[in-house]
Amino acid sequence: VPVDVGTVNCGIPYVATGLIGNSRNVIAGSLTTGPEMFIIGNALNVVKENERS
Repeated sequence: VPVDVGTVNCGIPYVATGLIGNSRNVIAGSLTTGPEMFIIGNALNVVKENERS
């Protein structure tokens, strides 16, 4: 199982406090930054291959 490190809501290390997701979608707290969402999307593999840069 792949593991990654990340934060949510502008630096909070307890990801479960500001994130819910599955293999299709992610809902994150309103303070979550773009770089955090990028890491979350990649970790949960919810970013489609043609959307990756």
